[in-house]
Amino acid sequence: MAKNSIREGRIRIHLYFSQKVCKLKFNNYMTALSVNRKWPVFISLATVLPFILMEIINRKFFPESFPYFLFGMLWLLMLIIIFIFQSLVKNLFSPVPNFTILNLMIRFASLILLGYCWISLIIDQIPCFLGGTNCD
Repeated sequence: MAKNSIREGRIRIHLYFSQKVCKLKFNNYMTALSVNRKWPVFISLATVLPFILMEIINRKFFPESFPYFLFGMLWLLMLIIIFIFQSLVKNLFSPVPNFTILNLMIRFASLILLGYCWISLIIDQIPCFLGGTNCD
């Protein structure tokens, strides 16, 4: 009987510390994500960079100028999507969530709308990225 109580005590201590360590790791990860603003910039650049390279390679002999505004908009849209998604994940997984249902619905709706805009821009411009003529 004494062995069972010692074993239960060890299990309780193990569970207590494993929960604290998991919570600590998660909180450190979310703090690093929310404090460090470099990663969303690099991730959004990495998503736009293949399209920039396709544009440079496939359209270098055309007399049209480089579409800086298009790639700036693609990069900015992806950056905003990442920031909204980051704050949404941070609030959903925090120990004390501080959001309302309306706030959650607005964030999801904005993610869907911005994602739709980004994808529709890519679909509209993919012939230009691949070297098509008469791109506007």
